[in-house]
Amino acid sequence: DGSSSSSSTGVASSASSYWLTSDVAKAHEGMLEGAKSVAQMTRRIIANELARCVSPDWNLVIVGHSLGGGTAAVLGTLWKTTFPGLKVFAYGCPCVGPADAEPTLNN
Repeated sequence: DGSSSSSSTGVASSASSYWLTSDVAKAHEGMLEGAKSVAQMTRRIIANELARCVSPDWNLVIVGHSLGGGTAAVLGTLWKTTFPGLKVFAYGCPCVGPADAEPTLNN
């Protein structure tokens, strides 16, 4: 239907590229800015809390749904070397991925 096409085009047109360790990825600009903001405000706090954990086997888990899932996915890519045991669970989120990927629309 037309709304899916319009929605898909809107997300693709407002996508921004960002650098990973050796690759470039693409995400909606709002998700990227949200992930950067969360990272800046919380990275040090989370690292300190994980260092104080009773069990050294504890790792960070990020969960998000919809745009929050996309933000969680971006945050996970930004933090993949900072928190090596990191796991991200994103449900119903927009595509976040390699910068050379093209959006597709499936019925």
